[in-house]
Amino acid sequence: MSQKVNLTVALPLALSSHQQQEEQQQQESQEQEKHVEQQQQQESQEKEQQEQQQQESQEQEQHVEQQQQQESQEQEKHVEQQQQQESQEQEKHVEQQQQQQESQEKEEQEQQQQQESQEQEKHVEQQQQQQESQEKEQHVEEQQQQESQEQEKHVEQQQQQESEEKEQHVEQQQQQQQKSQEKQQPVEQQQQQQQESQKQDQPVEQLEQEKKVLGQQLDQELAKKDEKLGKKGEQLLEQQEESLKQPLLVPAPGHVQENNPVQPEVLPAEEAGVSPKDK
Repeated sequence: MSQKVNLTVALPLALSSHQQQEEQQQQESQEQEKHVEQQQQQESQEKEQQEQQQQESQEQEQHVEQQQQQESQEQEKHVEQQQQQESQEQEKHVEQQQQQQESQEKEEQEQQQQQESQEQEKHVEQQQQQQESQEKEQHVEEQQQQESQEQEKHVEQQQQQESEEKEQHVEQQQQQQQKSQEKQQPVEQQQQQQQESQKQDQPVEQLEQEKKVLGQQLDQELAKKDEKLGKKGEQLLEQQEESLKQPLLVPAPGHVQENNPVQPEVLPAEEAGVSPKDK
């Protein structure tokens, strides 16, 4: 009996304990499921949050990449524009330098041509002055030589004429004396011949003396004339040297310079040693 009572009492107690145990297990299972569910939900939220963060990061990276790409394109465009502007400025500067150099070379060439033209004109003018001076000197020398020859010829002709006239006079006197002697006596003829011989010797000596004096006078006159002509020639040379030393006046472009030829100086008849009677 006691065993039955114990079993009867123990059985409900066992059943109650078992039931409690099951309930506890069930509650624990529910809590565990709830916990798992919460954990899964949390993990899902965290995963969604990670995915959202990843998406935001990707979008940010994409935005940064687009911004960098845009900035790079703008920078490349700016650099290209700057290079193009620098290239244009450099080309313009080079072109200006070339134009300036061409203008300078053209100006130097014109100056060189003008200098060569001035030197050529100066050389031609000097040659003309030298030629005119030589022609003038030659003309003076020829004129002096001609006047000297004419004067010598005139003196020689005058001396020859006087000599011929004296000789002719002496011959006439001799013929007259000879005719008169033929009419006189022999003694008187002899005396007359002696006197005539003395008279004949006297005109010949006088003629020679006069000829000698005329020759001396001619030499003196020629010496004086050569001295005057020499001084004239020195003066002409000094004038030519002074004219060559004077600065050359270069005519302006388009202006033709008139060349005034130097007229040869004609010496007066008195300086040339020719008297109006000789002419």
